[in-house]
Amino acid sequence: MPRCHLSIKLNRAKPSYSPGEMVEGVVRVVTDGDVSCSGLMLSSMWKTHGRGNVESGEFSKQKLYAGMWAAGAVYTYEFSVPVGCWPPSYDGHVVSIGHYINVKADIPWGRDPQKLCPYWVKPRRLQQQVVVESESKRRHTSSLPVYLFKQYWWVPVILALAAMFISKIVTFVKYGVIEEGVDFIVVMVLINVPLFSLWFFFFQFLPARVLGCPELFIEKDTLVHGGEVKGQFLTTARRDVSVNEMIAVLEGTESCSSGSGSSAKNYTHVIYESTQVFQAATVLQEGKALSFPFRFKLPEAGPCSVSLESNHLSWKLSVRVNIPDCPDWRQEQYLWIEPPLLVEGKPR
Repeated sequence: MPRCHLSIKLNRAKPSYSPGEMVEGVVRVVTDGDVSCSGLMLSSMWKTHGRGNVESGEFSKQKLYAGMWAAGAVYTYEFSVPVGCWPPSYDGHVVSIGHYINVKADIPWGRDPQKLCPYWVKPRRLQQQVVVESESKRRHTSSLPVYLFKQYWWVPVILALAAMFISKIVTFVKYGVIEEGVDFIVVMVLINVPLFSLWFFFFQFLPARVLGCPELFIEKDTLVHGGEVKGQFLTTARRDVSVNEMIAVLEGTESCSSGSGSSAKNYTHVIYESTQVFQAATVLQEGKALSFPFRFKLPEAGPCSVSLESNHLSWKLSVRVNIPDCPDWRQEQYLWIEPPLLVEGKPR
């Protein structure tokens, strides 16, 4: 069976593109025998690589040729395809995103040759996206039950589901009879419900009870690199409470998962971290609405936020309040970092 050799050459020596531009080049075909081609297909695509599951997408696809190729002849086909806008190219530790020109020849009753040519897509936006900034929303109540309901409404749902299985446990304890097939579920409920209850009491309910009604407020959670993250820790203490310190952490991470189900493995790599003690030791006065502001300057360069099914580039802000003789109160909020706006061919 004659073989077909494909090659791709881009017109740019340094193949770096912004969204809205065209990737132009030439596909070269050489065969060592007469070959019938049902279709020489070219596509612009992206693909992840690294430690996570591979994800990919296709932006455009076109047929360059269909017909016969003579032995020893050289055929060239020019192409011009639009640059894919999203996700941008990224080269990381556990997550990387590549863009490619993919050429494949459909050879009847033979092996289909394929060739990939990488190119780089800059993180840019084609047009201004309207971002609705949320207004400051301070609490109008110091009621602990109201606060706990807003923060942990999902707990009763879990407990209600657990109650259905607890009824099976009661039947087993009282009559020594259990339905076939639910013995494993009963054991898991007996183990996990007490553990979950202890975790919730010591690490969620108790710190919130001590602080009153704590809340993390972020003025704007959609930003660009070089911007500023502004936030506040708000609370109204039910009694005088001593606090050792209040710490905010801005963190950028690569994360991915490999496999699925119980065999899935997760990988994380921290690409940026900045810590700020925005309040030293102090006493929160009873009944007084208090606000402790903080701010971070985002780095001028770095990956923008990307969220795929198994691969993520994410930014988050975490706040921790160190309380003497009590577990720390913690809360985090994810930020969305957009690419810079492309204006008249230049990034803003």
